[in-house]
Amino acid sequence: SRDTNEVKHLMQEAHPFQSLIEAFYHRDNSKYHKSDPRVFVDILRRFGTKPKESVYVGDALSDAEAAKGAGLHFTAVLESGIRDRKYFSSQKVDFFAPKFVDILNYILK
Repeated sequence: SRDTNEVKHLMQEAHPFQSLIEAFYHRDNSKYHKSDPRVFVDILRRFGTKPKESVYVGDALSDAEAAKGAGLHFTAVLESGIRDRKYFSSQKVDFFAPKFVDILNYILK
């Protein structure tokens, strides 16, 4: 849901995640936007992945709504402290990550 200006730091070669990320999808290059579950259609098609095999990590209700609407697993990141478990009570969350690094342990299970 972010635009190019908000994600350009992630796309720089020097960013520590750069070697782990194959593509960036954001508001400026996506036909659909969260909370519309169709936001994932092109991504799943590009990588040949089924929704049930995919995890979306986010920190907003629109993230959860889009992911669950598309049949993806959803992980809520709570690290910022801005949101808590109660904030997500209207959506199904598969995993709450107190810290971003906790996501790795969850995914590798």
